[in-house]
Amino acid sequence: MGVPNTKDIKEDYVINFYENNINYSFGTLTRREVIGWGKDEEIIYTRYPYLTLDVKEMPGLVATIKAMQIFLKIFKTRDNTTLESTEFKKMFAVNANDQILIRKLVIPKVIVNLIELAKEERKFPTMHFDDGYLTIVFDNYFVNSFDDPQGRLLGFYFIGTYQDILTNIIEVIQQDVEWLLTVLQWVLVYAFKQ
Repeated sequence: MGVPNTKDIKEDYVINFYENNINYSFGTLTRREVIGWGKDEEIIYTRYPYLTLDVKEMPGLVATIKAMQIFLKIFKTRDNTTLESTEFKKMFAVNANDQILIRKLVIPKVIVNLIELAKEERKFPTMHFDDGYLTIVFDNYFVNSFDDPQGRLLGFYFIGTYQDILTNIIEVIQQDVEWLLTVLQWVLVYAFKQ
């Protein structure tokens, strides 16, 4: 499976904000995938919540840290980084282009923090570092169409009475803030200098 065509991926709402010298982009992507052809054709829509931030550290490092339980065989062969913790190795796999830089990023304190958070949380995100940017993406989930607001950032339903609409808006904003706080926990495990 390669990079999707631009007509097959839609960026939903994105909230950009700036805090403590860090730029954040918080949003969701929706992907359309056609499986099969003819009568057997099936269209699947999946949504990916993500947070990207400019941590301004480790320029030149390209690395991915994923939960061990969600691995594809193809990524397993790219688990090319050995860190000093067997417990970490059981929970996460790391693929990096520079073994020295990844060790400067994933120091023993970060390893301990990641292990502790992973024990508390049910879902592990994929964490991707690329030239000073960190992107955290949680598992995808199925939706009915590009326009299905379920799980989309600011995915409001404008159906029902005025009170129903207001209640939905408040609930959606609350869910979005709770999700952002969950993602920020994964950012805080790293010892960024900001």
